[in-house]
Amino acid sequence: MLSYYVNQALWLSFLVAAPVVIVTMVIGFVLGFIQAIFQLQDQALPFAIKLLCVTLTLVMLGPWMAGTLMQFTEAILTLIALPGQ
Repeated sequence: MLSYYVNQALWLSFLVAAPVVIVTMVIGFVLGFIQAIFQLQDQALPFAIKLLCVTLTLVMLGPWMAGTLMQFTEAILTLIALPGQ
């Protein structure tokens, strides 16, 4: 039974982190490609753009992420509160 909830926690961690990681990865590849084409060596521009994109992703998906984590936390705390199970 414990392994089920550990599995659920790992899967939930993956689902919550995946959108931010995917956005960062895609933006990084696109910006790296553009920098290679135009032979730009500046590192501040990609950092600022990635930071902006990650912030927008968190603002848009933050309520979903928080709600999902809260549901899982409530389920775990309810399970802890039940004696003998």
